[in-house]
Amino acid sequence: MSWKLDTIIHSIDHTVAQEILAIPLRARHEEDRLIWPWEKNGVYSVRSGYHWLKNREKSVVLNSTGSSHSVDNRIWSGIWSLKVVPKIKNFLWRAISNALATKWNLWKRHLTRDPICSLCGNFEETIEHVLLLCPWTQGVWFGSHLGYRLCPQIITILDSWLTDIMEDSSRDKYIRKDLLNSIAIICWEIWKERCYVQFHGGFPNPVSVLSRVSSGIAELVTCHRRLSSDNVENTLRWRPPEAGRFKVNVDGAWKKISLRAGTGVIIRDHMGHFVGGGATFLIRSSPGEAEAEAVLAGLRLAQDLHLSHITLESDSRDIIDSICKKNHKVHWKIFPILKEIRRRAHIFSSVLWSWTPRVTNEAAHAAAALANSRVKTLCWVTQPPPSLVGVLAMDGLPGPP
Repeated sequence: MSWKLDTIIHSIDHTVAQEILAIPLRARHEEDRLIWPWEKNGVYSVRSGYHWLKNREKSVVLNSTGSSHSVDNRIWSGIWSLKVVPKIKNFLWRAISNALATKWNLWKRHLTRDPICSLCGNFEETIEHVLLLCPWTQGVWFGSHLGYRLCPQIITILDSWLTDIMEDSSRDKYIRKDLLNSIAIICWEIWKERCYVQFHGGFPNPVSVLSRVSSGIAELVTCHRRLSSDNVENTLRWRPPEAGRFKVNVDGAWKKISLRAGTGVIIRDHMGHFVGGGATFLIRSSPGEAEAEAVLAGLRLAQDLHLSHITLESDSRDIIDSICKKNHKVHWKIFPILKEIRRRAHIFSSVLWSWTPRVTNEAAHAAAALANSRVKTLCWVTQPPPSLVGVLAMDGLPGPP
């Protein structure tokens, strides 16, 4: 039950080969079905058909006029999911849309005599120059807690720079989110200082900007901690199941560029003792598929260990809701995986499905990350690798010997 591309791999593009390998195969025969890929549930709707047509028309117009740049939709979802106040989100939206009154934009509309930055007098005042490249702003970036030294050669368009940060797989996604929140606050304070100088005269004060940035980030962290403490409600550590049950923690990891996916499974008993675990490397086309495959891997391992009563825990609320709620809208790509999950769940005497925050699922997350860095399946029955022992110990329960 695996793809065999040996005879054609030399004739097809590497990207195409990865996309083929990302299509999951199942042992049980199921008839094919028609899918409308531009709708989450795979069913055609007039709304999605209209948007597909309009996007295609827009693409034709852009290509015919010689334009080679369009803003990635992931940028917009990234902006609106930030934890900053709405006015900063709105500012970033206007900045990326090039809708701010920089001298370059005013000059193009014949509203000013020249496009040169009035603060440095050397370069055209584009939005990238205002926020990133003007000499005084570089001092702000380097003096902030990020300690970021900007390289003018790699900064061309603001949204491309932000996309590179959002897609940087070398950082954890939560670290990337915190980084984007900080970047949004810094850009906002730089713009405010620039506007104040334009209307009141004088020179920009990087020290004052850094002080306001520090206050804004401190306020953001305080609010976030308060909300987290209200929502999590003492679930800061992994909790063991009731006596007679085994808890199966699962997680999936996924990299967009390479389509590499990893599944992590950690099984412990009601005393918190390690029972078994595993990490599986896969090629999949979406993070949802990786999370669903992790659930399936957890069921397989529990079955191999002859466990009867299990609680399966994942930090993917969408996957847990998809399994528990029949009317929950799930992406069409994971339909076959969900069917296999439901089939395997009937093998056990009882299965409880549970969602948990990432902070209480660190062991499975570390196992999934370990799988993503390898190209083979790993299984631990008595002793996990040294890199996971410390993670298990952080749960405050007995670790393996």
